Amino acid sequence: MGKKDERDVYVECFLNGSNEADMTGKVAAFVAEMLYVVTDLPRGVFHIDQVMTLTPIKPLLRQRAFVEIRVNGNILA
Repeated sequence: MGKKDERDVYVECFLNGSNEADMTGKVAAFVAEMLYVVTDLPRGVFHIDQVMTLTPIKPLLRQRAFVEIRVNGNILA
């Protein structure tokens, strides 16, 4: 929930796909490799999206899943 042009806006993001366990494993392997290879990550506890981008793995994710974004219940094209 937020505001745009002083009006309330509700945004939802859905990730749909198949083979959830396979997808989870591939993303976990990607993150583990990045943690091993990238040496300038900050120290501490972070969410994955705070320290790296999933851009390099997006083609793989697109093969197995799709994203649907809705604003105020309307699907964006």
